Amino acid sequence: MFTIILQSEGVEPKYLDFDKPEVTVGRLSSSDIPLKVSNVSKQHSRIVFREGRHFVIDRKSTNGTFVNGKRVSAPKSLKSGDKIYVGDFSLTFLLADDQAKPKDASQPAVDAATEAKPVPPPLPSSSDVTPQEDEQPAEAAEATPEPMDEAASMPPLPGEPMELIPDPIEDEDEPARQTIEQQAEVTDLDLFAEARYQIFRDALDLDEFGDEDLFLTYRLDNQELVDAVKEKLEGLIAETLDEQTSDEKKDILRETIIEELLGFGPIEQYLFEEDVEEIFINGPDSIVLFRNGVKEVAGESFSCEESLFYILSRILHSAGIHVEEEHGIFDIQTPDGFGVSGVLYPFSVKGTALRITKPVSAGASVDSLLVEESIDQDIADALREAMVSNKTVAIVGLNDGDRLDLLTAIASEIPLRARLALLNAGRGLALPHEDQLTLEGGAGEFLDADLEIGTAELLQHLPRLNVDRIVALDVREDAAMELLFALNGGMAGSIFSVFGSSAEDGLKRFERMALAYAGDDAHRLAKELIGANVDLVAVVKRFANSKRRLVSLAEVSEADGNWKLTERFRFDVKTDTADKLEGEFVKL
Repeated sequence: MFTIILQSEGVEPKYLDFDKPEVTVGRLSSSDIPLKVSNVSKQHSRIVFREGRHFVIDRKSTNGTFVNGKRVSAPKSLKSGDKIYVGDFSLTFLLADDQAKPKDASQPAVDAATEAKPVPPPLPSSSDVTPQEDEQPAEAAEATPEPMDEAASMPPLPGEPMELIPDPIEDEDEPARQTIEQQAEVTDLDLFAEARYQIFRDALDLDEFGDEDLFLTYRLDNQELVDAVKEKLEGLIAETLDEQTSDEKKDILRETIIEELLGFGPIEQYLFEEDVEEIFINGPDSIVLFRNGVKEVAGESFSCEESLFYILSRILHSAGIHVEEEHGIFDIQTPDGFGVSGVLYPFSVKGTALRITKPVSAGASVDSLLVEESIDQDIADALREAMVSNKTVAIVGLNDGDRLDLLTAIASEIPLRARLALLNAGRGLALPHEDQLTLEGGAGEFLDADLEIGTAELLQHLPRLNVDRIVALDVREDAAMELLFALNGGMAGSIFSVFGSSAEDGLKRFERMALAYAGDDAHRLAKELIGANVDLVAVVKRFANSKRRLVSLAEVSEADGNWKLTERFRFDVKTDTADKLEGEFVKL
């Protein structure tokens, strides 16, 4: 049990008793200590009891929380008599029985919005604060405050969590409007995570990070820079963490923050692990990996949204892309072959959402598919014959990596004399052909900007480049009809992939994509073009034990203005469990 003496200029002190593990302070009526003035954030701070001690924690408030004149940069341990400053108020923390209360102690706190506005709490400069000030008597701690630091009123840095609505004084008669932060579930106190967040933010003020353009070029292999930043982090860690914190935890914290400041943070290792195909980021606290065809949750996280934003900026910096918050949505291919698609906070409510696809290796071939038993010899012969005889193949599957591997394998069988145009496959799709173009529709463009050159325009221009065959990864709505026109114009023997679960599903999706831009009046034309220009559909599937198989190879023909499928090969499944896949390829 503890008591808070709530004070402000011109108002009688109020004594508030609490016997609960967490007490909230803020402008919301639902706060345990509601302070309804504009320089108090809706969720300003909280006092929590953990491991036998009380702590005060700032909840990323605009104007900060102070203890004995020193701004709280991480969970701060409280002792009886400490003064907490929030907005225009001081809250004296007293443990039970440390001070007798006056007779009116049971009175609730008055509505501070109707009272005279007191002098703001102190925000001392670092030159006036010594490490020992925390332990000084309360009288010494109440020294005359310096003017409010200018940074306290500045807008948030790029990627910093922000409120989506203005911050007016609440009307008691109206329900409180909630910000994104308020809607999120408040988790239990994690002192280590709170300290990590604050040290990362403090580190951004170091001289090394004053130039943002230079900041984005930093890498962990610059040992001189790493050593310099580590030395400065030691001081920040010593100021922030409790003396009881183990050296092991301090080392972990230092290395974690170094990786975020100078590298790619928690995704550094996954960007370069060969078996990790995709990385999904669902805000700072959630990283999901697609490894060898199986999804798994990574145990790491970013220290905050700002860290995630800067690491995203560093990834895209190599592509010459400067991330601006107002763009919101983007889909980019980097020169290194990484695909980066995302939605920035606050459009993604729980933090910036990203999907990072890795460049594929050039090793996929029909022979490699035979070795891993994804196909049998009869299917291998059929695929090779298709490429020699200029047949166009559509690849269908639910997994991006599987579609790309099969695309690469079949394309490697195209005769070497052909001139190829590789569309939207990035640098990862490497084929043995000397004469090839690698093109990206809308590369480096944000989706909410006007695309100057898209895939459709590239397809229209290919005849002028004397291209023989097209190898297109995952055709989209804006290019499906143009691809059909290109195939019909003489580019037989091409290969393209689409999302789908079966041959029929894949072709129907492709048909609908063509109609999305061509209109319903072209319905019959799209069906005729598919039937006349697509010769084979190969369907790839990944099973419960992560093994993949080409489960169907079907011929396409035209019949009465429509397309028709005739299956020639399939994989008949007998056992499909996490431990075992049994089945056989059947020629029909």
